[in-house]
Amino acid sequence: MVGALEKLLVNKELLAQEQMQLANLHELRVAVKAEAQLRSEHEREELGCKVEFENAPSRHQETGTAGGRKANGTQQHMKE
Repeated sequence: MVGALEKLLVNKELLAQEQMQLANLHELRVAVKAEAQLRSEHEREELGCKVEFENAPSRHQETGTAGGRKANGTQQHMKE
């Protein structure tokens, strides 16, 4: 009977240790998930700013030049 009781106590202790490990893993998972969401929101905000900036007309688009040359000249140069 003593052997069976010791086995139960050992099993109970192992179960408690594994439950603590699962709880720790769960806490880590929740923390990583929250960090990933914050990073995603931050990157989305940055990309939104970049898209707005890229959609704004550039100085070259306004003047019709590309690097000091006319856009048509650049296109012809590329075809040759």
